[in-house]
Amino acid sequence: MQPHIKHSYTRIGFHSSSFGLKAAKLAEATRGEWKGSLKHLVVLIGCLMIGVLAAVFWMGADRVVPVTCGQDLDVIVNADDPTIGTRFQLEGPCTYTVDTKLAPKNGDEIAGPKATFIERSTSTASALDPEPTVTILGSEGLSNVIRAEGKVHLEWVKIVGGTGQYSGGSPVAGTGSALAMGMASNDSSLYAVHITGNDGAGITNAHGTFDSIELSDTTQDPNFLGFIGSGLKAITEVEVRNSYIHDNQGNGLWCDQFCHDSNEELHPNGFWIHHNLVVNNGRAGIRFERVGDVADAGEALIENNEVHGNGTDATRGGIDIRDAQDAPIQNNRFGAATIGEVGYEVAYEPNANGVAIRATDSGRSDRPDLFNVDIVGNVLNGETIVGCEQPDEIVVCSDALPPPPPGDTTPPVITKVVTGTLGNNGWYTSNVGVDWSVSDAESAISSQSGCGDLSVTSDQQETTYTCTATSAGGTSTESVTIKRDATPPETTISPDSSSGTITTTTATFGFSSNETNSRFECKLDPVESAFSSCVSLKIYSSLANSSYTFSVQAIDAAGNTDTSPATRSFTVSTTQGGDTTAPTVISTVPGPGATGVSPTINNIKATFSEAMMASSITGQTFMLFKNGSTTKIAAKVSYDPSTRTAKLNPTNNLQRGVTYRAVLTTGAKDVAGISLVQQKEWLFTVKR
Repeated sequence: MQPHIKHSYTRIGFHSSSFGLKAAKLAEATRGEWKGSLKHLVVLIGCLMIGVLAAVFWMGADRVVPVTCGQDLDVIVNADDPTIGTRFQLEGPCTYTVDTKLAPKNGDEIAGPKATFIERSTSTASALDPEPTVTILGSEGLSNVIRAEGKVHLEWVKIVGGTGQYSGGSPVAGTGSALAMGMASNDSSLYAVHITGNDGAGITNAHGTFDSIELSDTTQDPNFLGFIGSGLKAITEVEVRNSYIHDNQGNGLWCDQFCHDSNEELHPNGFWIHHNLVVNNGRAGIRFERVGDVADAGEALIENNEVHGNGTDATRGGIDIRDAQDAPIQNNRFGAATIGEVGYEVAYEPNANGVAIRATDSGRSDRPDLFNVDIVGNVLNGETIVGCEQPDEIVVCSDALPPPPPGDTTPPVITKVVTGTLGNNGWYTSNVGVDWSVSDAESAISSQSGCGDLSVTSDQQETTYTCTATSAGGTSTESVTIKRDATPPETTISPDSSSGTITTTTATFGFSSNETNSRFECKLDPVESAFSSCVSLKIYSSLANSSYTFSVQAIDAAGNTDTSPATRSFTVSTTQGGDTTAPTVISTVPGPGATGVSPTINNIKATFSEAMMASSITGQTFMLFKNGSTTKIAAKVSYDPSTRTAKLNPTNNLQRGVTYRAVLTTGAKDVAGISLVQQKEWLFTVKR
């Protein structure tokens, strides 16, 4: 159970209402001293205008545009003058659904009404959980809900959506996020914002400062894991403080690709992650990866966070420093913990496998070496730190481990985490990732090969990948074999299979797949409603005179199913060549001359004396007219072979008091191809 103690907070700074109060007091004095003077009335109005203008100035925007519930938010924001900083003030409580990306420009703000926080603070972290009353919902298929440009500020809104896009079967970078900030500036900011329900990441290419935000349930498409999958993904230094980062399928907070320097005045501590509650994320709670070796590589300061229950999908520790440099990690708390006010406590598990902090080097030549990581003053509560065994210039831990015992006799421990969708027979039917981890508690790893993180994104036969690592205790080897098939098979029906009109009660079908070792499922409409297992040849016996459609789909060895089954239509006519009797209409609904017919009648019906050729019952052979008119009434025509009934369903309600004429032409034929004995016409009248 989550705590639900709510508090209302106001950001420190100028409050616009102070100007209004001063203006009102001045107006009262003016009214008392110069009552009745037009001149002084002008002074009063001027004072009030000063208050309004000052409020807009201190909000940071040049003007305020109210947007009420029901208005088209994306049209209003995207049509705004990009040269004017505008604060779009949303009304609540309500949801604004957007069909195109919101594109706020430099100086713009999007704000909901101030609401409340749930407090999730401890002596270590002062995390707040915002509860906005306004939701901005991206329509299905929208790759980003908001794409910010320049200095942009968001506050007191919940943002939901962001559909991942694919190219050639692979995820497209920058898609599937609620907020794309690749074009935003480093002085952008978010306050009291909740982001959730995204395919790829909550925030991509993050820039700026993030205060008292909530990131939850991001990366709902597992193909984005290891790519951008996270609550927040950055490649530039950002600050995240006082925030609640939880239950994201990927990393909670992630900066990689050198985590480039931001503005020194705006972000003096680099990738500064502090006073947050980071819990129950599928991979690392906080990840600092591939940073160093270039002039503008960033730094990190990760401090005063509560970090619990992370790594359930891939054990990377509560905090993961991978191939990165210059990262102090201090005064964070790990292990099992119970957090919340009395009566509203929430219990959190330790981080997966009891790993609080992991500082590791993949050994890859295309990545920076691990260097200058200081791990100081953290409360582990029984968890461990991976990496303290390395030389001090690489990793320094506050509680130094004892020197390794002489004569290390145990080789390194190699572990692997394989992610992907496993189909049948050991085949993967999606992208496959392999994350290697190499450690030795007794001596340093002197060499390793084949231990870099691996991604398999195309189909392949069985392929073995091997990680080898050596320490003073010896050499270890670990292998993984991967075969990937994510391509559905194609199904083909043999040319000599039954088709057209057949004069026997037996139909035979041969079929094949373009992939060996495929199995098949068949269905015969209208006899069978669902596919079932079958083999070639498939034989159907004792078929009645009627029209049929045979469908077959291949399923390959990996479990992929043909998405477009092969089909073959045919008609059984055992009287072909001997049937000389023309079909007739034996009954109709409504009957000839019927009155009081409902204007909402669903089907006008004609039942035949024998089975009819379904393809001959169409809108050209079964028609409806107003009596005396030659203009057809729009309708849908169908044929039910089980009852030998043609049905005509008018598109619109019929007109009251009008007489209609139904016509079945001699184009309607029985299964032997013999036409209706004569054109059938009948009249009926709709009730007034």
